[in-house]
Amino acid sequence: MPTPKDAERYQSFKGSPSDLHVVDQFMLEMCKIPHLGQRLDLLLTIRELPVSMRDLEPLINQKIQVSKQLQSSQKFVAVLEYILAIGNHLNEKAGKEKAKGFRLSSLTKLPLLRGKERTFTLLHALVEQIFLHEPDLAKFSQELTEFEAIPDASMKGLSAEVDVLKKELENVIQCRRLIKPKTIKATPQESQFCKELKDLIQKYEGDLSQLSRRCDEMKKLYSNILVKFGEPQDLDSQELFGWISSFISEFKKACAEVMP
Repeated sequence: MPTPKDAERYQSFKGSPSDLHVVDQFMLEMCKIPHLGQRLDLLLTIRELPVSMRDLEPLINQKIQVSKQLQSSQKFVAVLEYILAIGNHLNEKAGKEKAKGFRLSSLTKLPLLRGKERTFTLLHALVEQIFLHEPDLAKFSQELTEFEAIPDASMKGLSAEVDVLKKELENVIQCRRLIKPKTIKATPQESQFCKELKDLIQKYEGDLSQLSRRCDEMKKLYSNILVKFGEPQDLDSQELFGWISSFISEFKKACAEVMP
């Protein structure tokens, strides 16, 4: 983009543009464009907005599916009840009171609690009890297939990115008001530019509104998950889903070791 000094130099040129080098001819034409900096920023944003929305959409949809699976999985809840029963049996042996529930972060500790045999963990004991009483529960992960590949993005991060896109679109709208021709003497190119910009803004407003609704659905579903499992409302989804994903992986390993 020409600097103010460049613009002053080119605009003071009195000769024929054809006498200039092709680069200088280009720069001369650039200097004639009003609000050039804002237009270039605008074009860059318009180019990047749909890409950003396309990148976010599958991540948000995946989080929605994860939450729906977790909300509806009865087998996972039944496995948690087994864990609570085993934990309370250990509490009773240790002279402690029975617990009414436990944090899901405890799932990551099951493979770490070992018995007299160092290779036998509390997770192995859980698998044994499930195979003994309700072997069908060992397949609970079939109800939670979305946990096999949890992306790194957290719901808080995704929600923040949607908010950033809203602000960027608002900046585009403000910029359009700034560069919109103030007189009826606008050139055909000016009029065409502003018309295409208006059409793009309307399209992006619709696309972003739909993405925002999906984001709200994602947050509501996750909030319901936290209530269901008694977790604090400020718990990051990355942590919660990470605990469950890790538990599923370790559970499958223990199943292979208990029932080779």
